[in-house]
Amino acid sequence: MHTANSDVVLGAATPGAITSANIITSARASTIVEATAPLGYFDVNLDHTTTAHLTTIEARGATAGTGIVLLGANEVSYLDAISATAGGFAFHDTLAFDLYGPITATGQTVDLRSAHAIGPVSTGIIAAQTLTGSSVGGANFGAANQVVQLGDFTNTGGLLKLLDDRSLTITEIVLSMGTLALTSHAGMTFASTGKVTADGAGDAIVLASDGTFTNARGADAVTASNAVGRWLIYPQAVGNASGSTAANSFNGLVGKSFYGSAISTRP
Repeated sequence: MHTANSDVVLGAATPGAITSANIITSARASTIVEATAPLGYFDVNLDHTTTAHLTTIEARGATAGTGIVLLGANEVSYLDAISATAGGFAFHDTLAFDLYGPITATGQTVDLRSAHAIGPVSTGIIAAQTLTGSSVGGANFGAANQVVQLGDFTNTGGLLKLLDDRSLTITEIVLSMGTLALTSHAGMTFASTGKVTADGAGDAIVLASDGTFTNARGADAVTASNAVGRWLIYPQAVGNASGSTAANSFNGLVGKSFYGSAISTRP
């Protein structure tokens, strides 16, 4: 399917509304549907009428000029490469899924939602202006991501983890009903609108910044809501685990300083 200047819509917008007119049946192990909309909007509503659920997207063909939206009741176990040149990428899954390929949406928003956990593979790198989403049971974005901003993200149970191979700004509310770990290279900043909260016990929140840590929000930017939980912040001079950065601004975050202690020997 190809359209030069208009939208591409596959499936039915209402769950369960797929009819015999738009069913694809494959006698083989998989079916590949490729749709290209260079200047249009790409929207796929995945559904099933038998127990042979869709389990894999190989998104080599999931390319659009003004956004890719997959927010139906999708059942996908492995999410492969995605590329959006404009409009961003939004995906919802009723299953746990792993990021097998890169998600490239430079300068745009990537919105990942799962009714279960989201897992990483080393090739599952996210390149985007903003990452948002939700998960149940944890979300591990542990590859060398290129995310400029972390927006609204809610996780219920388990660990919410983001490893960012560049400077990171928290711009909205990040909540983990479990534990939370954010690591960035070249600095970490909390905007005035940014906040992280976790209610896990022990090390509820661990923030590691290879570079200057800047808090523009204030005293509630980092909150460990469990009575037996705590937050830990590890800023260091870029590339120097034993060096501090004089420009750090904690702005009301009160705690004890342990400069010169590596993350692996944290208190």
